[in-house]
Amino acid sequence: MGNRAITDQITLLPHYCKKIGLITSLLFGIAAFVFKLVTRHSAWPEKELFLVLIADGIILGMILIAWSKDKIEDELTVALRLKSVVLTFGYTVLMVIINSAEGLTDKAFPGILDDQVLILFMLLMYIVMYYSQKRRL
Repeated sequence: MGNRAITDQITLLPHYCKKIGLITSLLFGIAAFVFKLVTRHSAWPEKELFLVLIADGIILGMILIAWSKDKIEDELTVALRLKSVVLTFGYTVLMVIINSAEGLTDKAFPGILDDQVLILFMLLMYIVMYYSQKRRL
């Protein structure tokens, strides 16, 4: 396998998608903050639907960030991505186990993670792990 063979096996989005993802995540994050302020004391029936849509928008933006190429994509960045995925998987499993144990001891806390919370955690962990490792180089 040549130098390009490993990087060619991983299909990533173009680099500019990272900026689109950042803007998307920020806009939906601001929307979540404003929505919480506006609907804080109201009994709006569609409140949960909007919160789900806002969380999905943040997830979409974070996926664009995570799956976008760097300006220079080589074997080192591929290795960092793999290491970040492995670490994120491990931390997520640990978080689910701890959350389940808390659910057994506290009946008020169900011990079940919401799907969106788990996905947001995984994406955030991956992005933080990848860029912190990259920064250390």
